[in-house]
Amino acid sequence: MMLYAPPTLMREFNVPSSTVQWLTTGFMLTNGIMIPVTAFLTETFTTRQLFLYGDGHVLRRLTRLRPGPPVSRYCSQAASSRPAAPACS
Repeated sequence: MMLYAPPTLMREFNVPSSTVQWLTTGFMLTNGIMIPVTAFLTETFTTRQLFLYGDGHVLRRLTRLRPGPPVSRYCSQAASSRPAAPACS
C-alpha cells in the first residue's frame, strides 16, 4: 500500500522525496505504537468505558473552545474583587 503513496504525496503537496520518507516513517512508527496500545486498552476496558471516556474527553475539549473566560478564571476574579463573593464550586 505504501509503495504507491510517495509519488502521489510528492506531487500533491509539492515536497521532496526526503519529506515524504519522513512522513511515511512517522506514520509507520505511530501505527507501531498505537496498535499494541489499542489491543491493551480493548482487553483492559469495556467498549462502553472506552467510548464514554473518549466522548467525555472530546466534550471537555470542545467546552474549552467556547467563547468567554473559563469558569475557574471567572470565579477566581470574582473572589478576588469582592471579599464577600460566594465560593464557586
